[in-house]
Amino acid sequence: MCIIIDANVAHQFSNGSEAAAFVVDWLSGGGKTVIGGKQKAELFKTNIKPLLVEWVRSGIARSCDDAEIDKQIAKFANDGKCKSNDVHIISLAKVSGVRLLYTCDGALIADFKNLQILSPKGRIYKSKKQRSLLKRCPKCKK
Repeated sequence: MCIIIDANVAHQFSNGSEAAAFVVDWLSGGGKTVIGGKQKAELFKTNIKPLLVEWVRSGIARSCDDAEIDKQIAKFANDGKCKSNDVHIISLAKVSGVRLLYTCDGALIADFKNLQILSPKGRIYKSKKQRSLLKRCPKCKK
């Protein structure tokens, strides 16, 4: 399984969060993450940047086409379905096919689980209790 990391949890990677530690361990053991568009730019402005650089170098972080993400954002611009201000995350999920998100943003969580917005609906990882969601998937070995 691949995971999308929202910038609102980036601080957890340096503050000793068990949830973030599980993600780092999982990624080190063969997991993958996807990055792209505004989400990638947001993450590179946070304390997660050194980790992200290493993940990109080692192939753990897979980049998605920013132009494709922008096309998806444009489709969402006028439909009024998204309640969050994170349509770029939903667009990244659509482009990448990834349906697992690490976030604590309530509005984004609602959008990510809304079948009218994202189908199949996404799953949310926000604490170590959901560590069973961190599995491998053949789709993410790219």
